[in-house]
Amino acid sequence: MLFIAVGFLLAFWTPVLLLAGFGVLGVVGQFAPGMEATVDTAFSLAGETSRIIGLLCILYGLRMPFGRE
Repeated sequence: MLFIAVGFLLAFWTPVLLLAGFGVLGVVGQFAPGMEATVDTAFSLAGETSRIIGLLCILYGLRMPFGRE
């Protein structure tokens, strides 16, 4: 159950929280205009990586046999 909970957190909530980081892009764009595209790419990559790891955790949690000690 822990893997399923962590998977849902990573797959659905982390990209939503990273979306708040896009609000920072305006501030970064004022101080370093060339960094805006780099920061945008970094947030996109982090969101997609989090989503993939989250889905893999969910699959592992569903696949793991119960009563394994």
